[in-house]
Amino acid sequence: MSAEDRVDPAEALRRQMQGALAKASMSPAARKRKLILWAIRLVLLCGLAWYFWEGPWMPWAFGAALVLSFINLAILLLMPRLLAAKERRAHASIDRMSEVMEQQRMDRAQGRTGAEGDRR
Repeated sequence: MSAEDRVDPAEALRRQMQGALAKASMSPAARKRKLILWAIRLVLLCGLAWYFWEGPWMPWAFGAALVLSFINLAILLLMPRLLAAKERRAHASIDRMSEVMEQQRMDRAQGRTGAEGDRR
C-alpha cells in the first residue's frame, strides 16, 4: 500500500463528524419555522389554560407546560452554540490523536520502542 492510498484516520474522522453535524444542525429557515411553531404552541397553551383555569389541576399543568415550553425554546436557541463548541473540542481531540499517531510512526521508523519514545 503506497502512502497515497493510505487513508488518514484523522481526516476520515473529520469527514464523519462534518456529516453528523450537517444532519444535527438546523438551517436558519428551519430554525425560524421551529420558533414560529413554538410561538403558536405557546399561544394555544395560554388560550387553553385560560379556558380551563377553573379546574383544580390546571394551574399545575399550565406551570409544567410553561417550564417544558421554555426548555424547548432554550434548546432551539442554544443548539448552534453548543454544537459549535462540541465541534471545536472534537477537532482538538482529533488533532491530539493525529499528533500522537504521527509521533508513534516516527518512533517506529527510527526503531524506537514505545518506552524509549516516552523518555525523550
